[in-house]
Amino acid sequence: YITDVAINNYIKINPEYYETFYLLGNYYKKMNDKNKAAKYYKEALAKEIPTEDEREKIKRRLKELSN
Repeated sequence: YITDVAINNYIKINPEYYETFYLLGNYYKKMNDKNKAAKYYKEALAKEIPTEDEREKIKRRLKELSN
């Protein structure tokens, strides 16, 4: 389990980097917290993502949450 303080510190390190939010989405997906996972995947998609493949990977993860 990761504390909210640790998560906030992690975000502060790279607040504009999409992978920060993608990894948090993955964490919450594994913890079965679909709402938080979706929140972080959406935040990742709002950032600059270097490749379309990476963007599609995040979209797939987000879609998996609704299955």
